[in-house]
Amino acid sequence: MTHKEFYNWTKQYLGARLESEKIDITPIVEKLGEVNDKEDTQKQRPYMLGDTWNINFDYEGMLEWGLEIDEDTHVNILEDLLTSFEDVNYHREAKYLHLLIEAKRNKKEDYSIELLQKEWDEVIKHHIKNFKKECKETLRYN
Repeated sequence: MTHKEFYNWTKQYLGARLESEKIDITPIVEKLGEVNDKEDTQKQRPYMLGDTWNINFDYEGMLEWGLEIDEDTHVNILEDLLTSFEDVNYHREAKYLHLLIEAKRNKKEDYSIELLQKEWDEVIKHHIKNFKKECKETLRYN
């Protein structure tokens, strides 16, 4: 029985008895033991890289995972994280993650020119900073 069903049952049970001075609460206590909401039976599992939306998606876990990335995080890992962000419609945060992935790919392509490497490093740091800022902001309001 869900909480809503219990509420409706209790309302019906008490409705006819409210004028009486003595109300036997034993049936209420027994029914309360039958309450089993779906939320209680479907426990939320911690976020795993690449998870997509489900009824118990761990939004906070995904955001916290995002706060752990750095310059050394491999592009494949960032892509899996991006998949999760986009799948749950966290596009504001995903924007910087997408830019970060592109910057890391461009850096790899321009590897032969040392000057460009330093510029790409700055771009990468900038996108990581903005991505983490968005994740923190979202965590603050969740």
